[in-house]
Amino acid sequence: MAHTEYKHVIDAVELNATALGGLVRGTLRAGITVDRETSSGGYLPEMQFISERKPQASWESRAIKSWLQQVGLYGKEIDDLAAGLKLYLKKAKHGGTRYTGSNHLRYTARSGMILPRRLSVSHRQAATINYDAAITYDGTNASIAVTSGVSLPGGLTDDERYGLGPWSFEGGDYKGITSLELDFGLTEDAQGADSDVDDTEVSISDVKPELVLRGIDPTWFGASAVPLDGLEIGHVTSSGYLRRYKKRATLYPNNQSQHIKITVSGLAYLEEVLDAGENRASETALRIPLDYDGSNDPVKFTFDTTIA
Repeated sequence: MAHTEYKHVIDAVELNATALGGLVRGTLRAGITVDRETSSGGYLPEMQFISERKPQASWESRAIKSWLQQVGLYGKEIDDLAAGLKLYLKKAKHGGTRYTGSNHLRYTARSGMILPRRLSVSHRQAATINYDAAITYDGTNASIAVTSGVSLPGGLTDDERYGLGPWSFEGGDYKGITSLELDFGLTEDAQGADSDVDDTEVSISDVKPELVLRGIDPTWFGASAVPLDGLEIGHVTSSGYLRRYKKRATLYPNNQSQHIKITVSGLAYLEEVLDAGENRASETALRIPLDYDGSNDPVKFTFDTTIA
């Protein structure tokens, strides 16, 4: 029996001619719903059919800066990409590592929307960012097409790693942070009509982002920090950082323009004032539903900056 070579691994996502890497996970779902109801007192289905398809691609990447710069806070229309959204799988080689040349798989979507979902990072780990693509039908091309025997996109670099950095709100420093999660808060609405199986349009219904910080410093709660009435937070008086890791070293120094600054607007409150045990540090959770201040996005990113 000949050797089989079924194994493929995630490689890259490509937007036009821009290949983005740092991927740690990728999925592609057909989103098929089958109608198989019984009738006339029957208990075994005799008729079934596909009533809808809602295909969706998802991926997770460590390339925080590259993805945020390409897609932004409110998503990106796939129809605007001349060559569509492309996801690549790299073929593993029996008795070796990976194939080179035209041996790989490419999945292409021509219509829909790319949606940022979550940015998360924990103590001593690299931050990741998650995206979904709500895929629609453009009236001509298949919602998802697969092509075998393709080459992988060039120009990929894998040098983006970011860790937790310091945060301050309204003049107070919030130390002892162990994790951060930013939910971009996008709610999309994909629709079709006329009994079409595939959705033909998708748009954003609302955007309600939230930031959650967890830490081991119980003094986040109090009259001089975050009281029971909450704490109003604005862009001018808030700042947080993702610290960039340096290749073959530890972290870039604070005074080098390599880090990412985040500012937010919203109302902070203690979701958990304390969660303590007998022999472990008490944990605190600070949640900040973000809002629009009339001028700025609820969350703002500044790239390649120093840490103040």
